[in-house]
Amino acid sequence: PNWNAVDIFLAKLGTMELDTLRARQDEEHEFAKRRAKMDQSREAPIPQLPIANMAEYKERFYTSKHGFEGWQPRGAELSGLKQHYVEGLMWVMEYYYQGPPSWKWFYPHHYAPMASDLVNLTTHATNVKFDRGTTAFLPHQQLLAVLPPMSYRSMPKAYWALLRSANSPLLKYFPKHLEIDREGARAPWEGTVLIPFIDEKILLAAFESVQGQLTDIDRKRNSQGPAIIFEYNEEIEPYSF
Repeated sequence: PNWNAVDIFLAKLGTMELDTLRARQDEEHEFAKRRAKMDQSREAPIPQLPIANMAEYKERFYTSKHGFEGWQPRGAELSGLKQHYVEGLMWVMEYYYQGPPSWKWFYPHHYAPMASDLVNLTTHATNVKFDRGTTAFLPHQQLLAVLPPMSYRSMPKAYWALLRSANSPLLKYFPKHLEIDREGARAPWEGTVLIPFIDEKILLAAFESVQGQLTDIDRKRNSQGPAIIFEYNEEIEPYSF
């Protein structure tokens, strides 16, 4: 990518951040008031702290959302966050135009950095190195990584204990109570679910520990098939039931 052009674009966005955040805060407050008026079961909105300036807002944002020790423009924490964000931009770009550069990469944060902090990205871009040559998870590995414990019946019986047992090595990745950040969210599904990121090594070790319990049919299903490409052909008659 032309990172100089990206820097210019993000710099322009950065000049709009303060006004945008203030307008968004006012809109959300008015929305909450209207909703509480129409539905008496809802609590009246709690006034939020006014946004005095970007420095003050960033101090709150990086402390509460990212767990940083405040906003330090040249600090290691923000530099690492920017590095991961640039990696994400490059991963997505390559994924759509050439294929995934690495199946192991993931974005290890729940939030992005502020646009006005995304400066001098060329330096970060030159440091991006993906672990190429990796392969995607097998179907059972992928399901084990994303399914909640209550969906244990969606997997072969061999995996049930990993999803349900109090002694499961994956237990800490299945919290009984989920924290959801609903700031700025109007619908329940718009919130940010703050679940822990699963450790790939622990996941794969747990997966391997139960392979001897799989049936031949389940073991056969747990494989990657050939890629299938669907194309539109106007000469083919539509299928009718």
